[in-house]
Amino acid sequence: DKIWSKKERPQGMIMHGSQDEIVPVRMSRHMAATYSGWLEYLEIPGADHNFIYDHQSFITEKMMDLSH
Repeated sequence: DKIWSKKERPQGMIMHGSQDEIVPVRMSRHMAATYSGWLEYLEIPGADHNFIYDHQSFITEKMMDLSH
């Protein structure tokens, strides 16, 4: 895949709740480890699959940090 071989890669962040009942957290951990030079991984302790609704300000803050 050509995008994986590019020298300049866009920054990315994976956020995953540690108690996600739909998507296993191990999947995000694996992806983050595989692309550690490219992706930042943030696991939210105790958060479930719908954490975005409960942590909107936290998520916005992290996304803004990534853009700078």
